[in-house]
Amino acid sequence: MMRVCLALLVLAALGGCSNIDEDVRETAVNVLTLQSGTISELKDLRNTGPFTTYDLPPDELLSVVEDAARKARGEGDHPVRAIFVSERRGEVVAKERGAEDAADDGYEKPFRSAMVATVHPILGEPTKSRLEIHAMQRGPFHKGRVQWERDMPGWIDAVIAERANPPPRIRPIR
Repeated sequence: MMRVCLALLVLAALGGCSNIDEDVRETAVNVLTLQSGTISELKDLRNTGPFTTYDLPPDELLSVVEDAARKARGEGDHPVRAIFVSERRGEVVAKERGAEDAADDGYEKPFRSAMVATVHPILGEPTKSRLEIHAMQRGPFHKGRVQWERDMPGWIDAVIAERANPPPRIRPIR
């Protein structure tokens, strides 16, 4: 409560200034609306698990995870377009935006929910890899529709099944 009151006071004080810094304004709005969390915080969870092992080499699993993230549907049933793949880091970042920004596939716009999925190679087993998924909702007034940690495993299984010829034999090793 104290944080909200302080934010209101800061916002009111800065409201009269026509040239306030955009970062200050954004920070005040984030505090006022109880928004928290960043992609950097999700990336800091790397190597903490939980992990799921797949019978797929890391580069193939990374591609599967990217396609699985594209199955996500946000507010208004808009597809999640802000999906970023780093082959070097072995990760997929996905950001669900509000309906007003759903078509924006840039990195900078605010998100409602976000996910970082990291693919880890397994030493001595080039045909297997481990996956960890970390996700967040931006705040109580800016919640997204996508439940990344709940839904990604099913979407991953669906992508594997779609790619399989004949019927799928690849299953996560739990």
